[in-house]
Formats: sequence, structure tokens, C-alpha cells
Amino acid sequence: MSKRETLSQIIRSNKNRLATSVIESMFRDNPTLNDKYQHLTERLISDVQFHFDYLSEAIEYRSLNTLRDYSRWLIVFFRELDVSVNELVLTFKLMQKELEKLVDYTLKDCIIEYFDIIYKNLYTELSYQVDSFLENDNPYTDLTLQYFTLVQNQKRREAAKLLIDALQNGVDIKDIYIHVFQRSQREIGRLWQINKLSVVEEHFFTAATQLIMSQLYPYLFATKKAKGKIIAACVGRELHELGIRMVADFLEIDGWNTIFIGANTPFKSLFETVNKEKPDLIALSTTIMPHLKSIREIIEAIRNDIVLRSTKIIVGGYPFNNDINLWKAVNADGFAPDAQQAIPLVNNLLS
Repeated sequence: MSKRETLSQIIRSNKNRLATSVIESMFRDNPTLNDKYQHLTERLISDVQFHFDYLSEAIEYRSLNTLRDYSRWLIVFFRELDVSVNELVLTFKLMQKELEKLVDYTLKDCIIEYFDIIYKNLYTELSYQVDSFLENDNPYTDLTLQYFTLVQNQKRREAAKLLIDALQNGVDIKDIYIHVFQRSQREIGRLWQINKLSVVEEHFFTAATQLIMSQLYPYLFATKKAKGKIIAACVGRELHELGIRMVADFLEIDGWNTIFIGANTPFKSLFETVNKEKPDLIALSTTIMPHLKSIREIIEAIRNDIVLRSTKIIVGGYPFNNDINLWKAVNADGFAPDAQQAIPLVNNLLS
């Protein structure tokens, strides 16, 4: 086992007590932070656990782009909560200090390397902003803005009618998926990140979009299915299913018979389904780095099965978009950054 893998495993196994020690040290050594944050102790411990999750995965896969992107995300998210970059750096310095107590000297250079990258990223990305996803380079800006406003105002029927009318007037359903649904969901994520939207509002918007997508299915499933069978799934604790659902729908349009498995799919259930259905290809998705372990485990199980080992597997989701070589590290056969690009990838793999 390499130093990186060893360190990642140590972090993963000890993240809970490490996080608790970090927050205890923060309050003990920085009394001025007590009044500001002590009432949020449990939330802070949870946040630090999440930092350790990201760090362990980035170290194991040597994914420097993941650390850069996570630093940007932290800056934008905590800026809106009036948390300074110096307070973020303090948190990571305490994480480094507690972690160094836990390992022998042979791993300390590895710890220093990755934490130095985090500190550099936090200070160099201070001015980073996330622009709106609705208008930039969008050929359907007006339609997207109308849809977004209707759903945000809880007018689901009107939003569905808007898109059905657009389809009947010649707009391609793929364009609605890419330029309306995908952009709207990314904008909802952006608004949540900058504290302009509550979790409840984000969940409502996503549920409304899923409902409206289902109302468009008569336009989607009209294609004759003649190419083969594909299973599309989220893995483990992954709760964000809209992206992989779009991939499944695009493949349906392209003539594949897809079996879509929703969010939070247990390992055992997914493996049993794959074993029963014996698909030509499996598409797996995750939106956060800590869920890579679940993807890697299911791929490993399939590769080790005599009957299933030749099944093609593609992956997608936010971590893979940030590090375009990450799909190789989990032993997949390919990666698609979005539903549109999944079609040629699948056709090439199964040609």
C-alpha cells in the first residue's frame, strides 16, 4: 500500500474523533471564536468531518483539481455566512495538527504536501465567483428563464405546459434537457451555495423538475428500442439522481432499453440487479468526492465476477468533471461529462 493510500485510510477511519479534536482545539486556543461559533459546535464538527472526507479521497487519487475546486466551493459558500478565509485556514491548520499526532514520521511529508496545496488554493481563489448558469451561451435563454421563474414560484403546471408547448412548436427534447433542466438545476445549486436558497426550496425545485420530466416521457419513449440494455444508477448514499436520470433518458432516445435505478441504492441491491439483468453497459453517477469509494467497490465487484466482468461501465458526475482522469482510477471504461456526450461514448464502447 502506498503512502497516499495509507494516509487516506487513516483519515477515513479516524475522521470522527479527529473532527471533534479539531473543534475542541479551536475553541480552547481561540477564545474570541467562542461567542461566534460555540452554539454551532455540532455543525462545525460535521463540516470538519466532510473536509476530512474530501481530503482523504483527494489524497488517495492524487486529485489536485479536486482540492482546488473544493477550496473554491468553500470560499463561495462560507463567504456568504461571514466566515473569513483566515478562519478556514485556521480550521485546516488544526486538522493538519491533529492528523500529524496520529501518524508516524514517514507520512508527515505527504500531509504537509496536501495541506500546503489547500492553503495556497484558499488564498489564490479569494475572489472566485460563480456566475449564473441560466443565460451564458444559452440558445434558449428566454425559455429557460421562464421555466426557472415558474418553478421557483411553485407554478409546476404552468412550467410543464410551457415545455410541452415548446416541444409541439419544434424544440428538440434534448435541448430542453440540456438548456432548461440541466442549467436550471445548476443554477439552483449555485443559489443554495451562496445562501440565497434554502434546502427546502432546492428540494422542491428538484422534485418539481423530476415530475415535469415524467410528463414529457411520451415524447421520450417513442423511439424503437433496438440496441440493447443499460442500467443507470446512483451508488451508495448518493442522493442526487437527476443527472444520471438525464443520461438514462438520452440513451432511451438513442434506442437503448434503460433500467433507471434511483438515488441511495445499496451495494447489494445494485449488484443483484446487475447480476439478474446482465446489461450490456452500466452507467454510475456521484456528485461528491466521498462517494467515490462506493463506485469503486461496485466496479471492483463486477470486475471480479466471472459472468459480469466483461460488462462495460461508464461513470459521470461532478468529481469526474473536475478531474478528467478520475474515471481511470476507479477502473471504469469511460466517462461522460453530461447526458449528451454519454451517447457517443456508449455507442463507441458497444459498437
